[in-house]
Amino acid sequence: MKPHHIFDRLRFLIVVMTAFAWSNPRRAFAFADEIRVDFSKTDLDRLLFRTIKSAGKGKWSFESGGLRATLPAGKTDRPPMRLSAQVRLEGDFTIEAGYSIAKLPRPKSGDGRNNLEISIATADGFVTLFRNVEVGPGDLYGYYVHKSLVDDLYERSPTSDSAGILRLSRKNGRLTFECGETWSDLRTIGAIEFGSPPITEVALQVLPYQTTDAIDVRFDRFTIKADRIVRLQDLSDSGSSSVWKWVGFVLVSVLAGCAIARGLRSKTNPS
Repeated sequence: MKPHHIFDRLRFLIVVMTAFAWSNPRRAFAFADEIRVDFSKTDLDRLLFRTIKSAGKGKWSFESGGLRATLPAGKTDRPPMRLSAQVRLEGDFTIEAGYSIAKLPRPKSGDGRNNLEISIATADGFVTLFRNVEVGPGDLYGYYVHKSLVDDLYERSPTSDSAGILRLSRKNGRLTFECGETWSDLRTIGAIEFGSPPITEVALQVLPYQTTDAIDVRFDRFTIKADRIVRLQDLSDSGSSSVWKWVGFVLVSVLAGCAIARGLRSKTNPS
């Protein structure tokens, strides 16, 4: 192939690839299959996570050991605090979170409970996997499933763990709930048929359910793996740097190709 033909093809390639990127940036840049965050080493990615401080004066902060969620004592109608990942999951997935408890008090009376949770949502319901404290049973792991047109499911298992791991996974439409103090002693506390609808929200959550108690917990890591992870942030702003990095890589490649073409031309037409 003649050198000028190589240059023409490289130039055509960059035009096509750049047009594709700008015409459909989500498909070009937004998908991944794993998000792994070590909160003991890195700050919060504000393009990936959104904090919801709807529980009064609740606060998310970075301190030694991870991402700290603190909630002072307050009224019994406080909604949950949430750290929401701006993603949608499709297909099979695994979500893991490491936690530790500084203060998760047992409610004094009634049906109240204090929870830390992994929460997922679909178009017609939600699921939580939690470590909590309740009036009667005490310290528990458990899960709660709410879907439209189906009775709610609420299962619990006793524990004494003050730090540990929560893992929620789906394979072939079946949800599995696991928990434990370390990776080596993770145990399955339940599994249900759930189907394969897209997961529209993934979050870490602190829930004071009908309690007035103060809560203080930490999350040290958060991992999301899936057949397909779609990042939901607006790429016209947040993704622009990724677009320009990608286009820059193409430009560098083309310039290198041009240099090679010139070298070939100089060899075929020596002065």
